[in-house]
Amino acid sequence: MSRSKRKAIIKDRPRNFKKSTFYWKRIRRIINNLIRNGDEDLPNPKEIINDYDYCDYVYDMENNKNDPETIKKYRRK
Repeated sequence: MSRSKRKAIIKDRPRNFKKSTFYWKRIRRIINNLIRNGDEDLPNPKEIINDYDYCDYVYDMENNKNDPETIKKYRRK
């Protein structure tokens, strides 16, 4: 068994379903609201949410010098 550790970085991501469903759920909600309001100009899904950046937050716990216990906790695999 290896003794490797992962980086203590926390990302906002869905836990119970795929990232793609999380992405398309937002797009469908926005497009359906536009259709209900009677807008005929529907935006491209890539204009609504950037494909490369649909993570709301990223916490870097590696640089948390005050509490070494949290670093140890988030480094576990």
